[in-house]
Amino acid sequence: MPSLYPKPAGFSLQPLAHTSFPRSRAGSPRRAWLFAAGGVVLAALALVPSQEKPALHPHIVSGSAQVRYTEDGIPERWGSTQLTLQIDPTLKRLDPNAADAVARSVEAWQGLENLPRVDVMSLAGSSDEDDDAPAKLEESELVPDGKNTISYRRLNIPGHRKDLAITVTYANPRTGEIVEADMYVNARRDFGLLARDIEATPSCSGSVSGRCDQRFDLQSVVTHELGHLFGLGEDLEDPLSTMYLCTSPCETHKRVLSEPDHLSATELYLAEIPAEEQGVSCSMGRHAVPPLRAVAWLLLGASGLLLHRRSRLRA
Repeated sequence: MPSLYPKPAGFSLQPLAHTSFPRSRAGSPRRAWLFAAGGVVLAALALVPSQEKPALHPHIVSGSAQVRYTEDGIPERWGSTQLTLQIDPTLKRLDPNAADAVARSVEAWQGLENLPRVDVMSLAGSSDEDDDAPAKLEESELVPDGKNTISYRRLNIPGHRKDLAITVTYANPRTGEIVEADMYVNARRDFGLLARDIEATPSCSGSVSGRCDQRFDLQSVVTHELGHLFGLGEDLEDPLSTMYLCTSPCETHKRVLSEPDHLSATELYLAEIPAEEQGVSCSMGRHAVPPLRAVAWLLLGASGLLLHRRSRLRA
């Protein structure tokens, strides 16, 4: 796994032991001291953690049994307690009342105490109803933009073209904190706002309850994807749970969270997000204390100038 800290640069604290500098000249002990100081500074630079922010890479959710983890084994979840989910105008192409279904899906998760509160906001704009088909979503478009959105697109990402929907999350690999999540409902599949069945049928069991023209229930699918937005992976065992990895046409029971869904989400948000190491840096008003790495380079530069000045005086 990649380290968050730069690899040691191989500087030795004993570089002068094998140098050919003459020791008979006056002032050589002071010069040797300056070289030794420079070596110490260089060694310190190798140990100072980098201040650069970690790169955020898209994470398409699939195949995780309970809780998602970063490569460093840290659970992924939101640190913010308040989120805004923006409904893209393209979702109206699926159904004019699609925004209401999204709002009801959000309400299903808001009963859990520790999860972030989600405000749903419909974006104004054209839904491109005159186009022959919704726009394709390419893998190259998976770039964070600081907004959490749900939209209706034709998935054109290898391995996900037939998915009902995907949720793409962006998380800090050092802390597991999710900073953005986007949901895409696949326009290649048939959806609708279905009438809810009273009796729940296990997902993908071979039997389909009710008549729905083989459409998938938008509210059930979005409720499932919201679980991914909060940081949950797929449930691989319980076909009656919202987070079960498979969904059948016509089924609507995923609108209501099951006990395993409750337990997984509660467990995830009981864990604290670890503090990210920032080095020595703090601010007071408009002035900030320079990072330790900058101070080390400043000391190294000063020692170099002193050596250069003494060499010119000896010449």
